[in-house]
Amino acid sequence: MKADMKKFLQDIKTDNELKRDFIKLLVRYEKKYQLDNGYSIREEITGPMVDELYLGSPEIFISELQEEIKFKYRYKSKIMRDFFLRHEELPDHFWEPQTTKLLRILSRNSKTVFVGGAYIGDQVVYIAKELTRNPDAKCYAFEPNLDSFCLLKDNCKLNNFNNIIINNKGLWYDNKKLAFVGNDSHAFSKEVDYLEDEGFDAVSINNYCLENNIFEIDLIMLDLEGGELNVLKGADNFLEMSSKKAPTIIFEIHSSYVNWKNGLQKTNIGEYLTEKGYFLYSIRDFQSNYPMQGCKIELIPAETTILDGPKHGFNMIAVKDESLLEHKHIVFCDNLSPKLLLHRDKKIHFPLHCQN
Repeated sequence: MKADMKKFLQDIKTDNELKRDFIKLLVRYEKKYQLDNGYSIREEITGPMVDELYLGSPEIFISELQEEIKFKYRYKSKIMRDFFLRHEELPDHFWEPQTTKLLRILSRNSKTVFVGGAYIGDQVVYIAKELTRNPDAKCYAFEPNLDSFCLLKDNCKLNNFNNIIINNKGLWYDNKKLAFVGNDSHAFSKEVDYLEDEGFDAVSINNYCLENNIFEIDLIMLDLEGGELNVLKGADNFLEMSSKKAPTIIFEIHSSYVNWKNGLQKTNIGEYLTEKGYFLYSIRDFQSNYPMQGCKIELIPAETTILDGPKHGFNMIAVKDESLLEHKHIVFCDNLSPKLLLHRDKKIHFPLHCQN
């Protein structure tokens, strides 16, 4: 960014009212010009400007969303940047609209949900809201990063949910000590020696459930920057159950950590889940905060998912009982990308089933 532009943004940064007005102007600009084919206004123009204003700030923000949901957060990542640039004052999600919607649908009839990589609770809070339908239902949330864990804890209190059991631990294939590589929401885990000062404790789902008398799991959500397979190996007691008892799994898959050149079914995690009797689908979604209230959740079979493009990731769902996906808000489609992008080819990167 040029020096004169940085000076301009530094001047805005010192005036809170001007800063708020500037964000609103950027959002208006995006709404008008966001469909320029092949060029991401968010990544090239508006996003870097907001980063210059807020990234690294120790300030804690509190925002209200629809249904009186509240979130406390710091500006530390793309997740917060895109929330700042949201196109609705009161959105119905914090991050990933369609994944949030799908998690809510699946949680409504669930009693036990596990979330690995819970972060600040951007998905956990919505899961917990649905679980309130059952007074015995619980969400077990795992977040080893202390700063994110504290915000997760605050967000549980802020929304008055007492059905979330939060753990300042990681999940892994066994009880291990891990350390972060990278920063904030993009940090991944590696094993370290227990004698090292740095690191955090991790537990397997099998062992955690054994210690806490948990005998069935309905839903597992994992966002661990490449650690998903290790965690699932530590949950094999549950994954090997019958189709009526085995958990449904939503997990992130990313080409930075997984080799999908031969297709999603031939990845290590794809083969592992298929061998356990699971069917895999890609979830079409914006990795952002973007309004999709009038859009159905579009799922693509693993074998017909288009994976072309630079290194990227998206969410998948694995089910043993495909009847769980028979829902009025869920549709199936083929030969599309799971990455919903406003600046790319509409034929493969736009949602197909939207009323608006």
